[in-house]
Amino acid sequence: MKKVLSMGVAAAVLATLIPAYAVSGNGYDVFKDAAVVSAVSTEAAFEITSAEGKVGDEVTLDINLLSNPGIISFFISFDYDETKLKVKNVESTNILGPGTDTLSGRFDWKPFNITAVAALSRVNITTTGKVATVTFEILDGAEGDLEVKLTNDASQTVNFDLDEIEFETNVAKISVVGEPEVTTEATTTEATTTEATTTEATTTEATTTEATTTEATTTTKATTTTTQSNN
Repeated sequence: MKKVLSMGVAAAVLATLIPAYAVSGNGYDVFKDAAVVSAVSTEAAFEITSAEGKVGDEVTLDINLLSNPGIISFFISFDYDETKLKVKNVESTNILGPGTDTLSGRFDWKPFNITAVAALSRVNITTTGKVATVTFEILDGAEGDLEVKLTNDASQTVNFDLDEIEFETNVAKISVVGEPEVTTEATTTEATTTEATTTEATTTEATTTEATTTEATTTTKATTTTTQSNN
């Protein structure tokens, strides 16, 4: 009996020494010893940050894991108005360990999903910090505050005991400010000098035509007829 108990205690101790993935400030340490989290905490939250910019600008939002009671997987998504914003890039940090993150296949898929599964971990991972960085382009016609909604799927966010964990999330805002910058090339117009042309006035003398009167001349020739008598 004592031997059986000793073996059980030894197994429990060994379980707490099984390494789990961990993140350091400069990247990933190879592995780090971690203790099993025995209780599920209600304090769990993801957050997406806000930003501001002009139309045509690219702005960056961070998705952070603020508080973590201990998990081995998570599933989060963010949604937005694709007529006002365009995703240009998403970079994840593999916060649960090297090679644990999976992103949506294309940047224009909505909502955009980020999943992580630490399949080799034997313990809960309690790491907090940056999960991903998202770069948006502010499109023409955008104005005011544009919402980016972050959500968490608890059915795919579980701890080592496969307990589902609800994480609080938030809605970020991208505030469109100012007017878009318009670059106009300066056009230089050369001045054209036109010489004045002087036109001399030409005076035309009036010509007076005298009327010529032609007198009609009638010549009448007198014809004398001589009549000879035959006596």
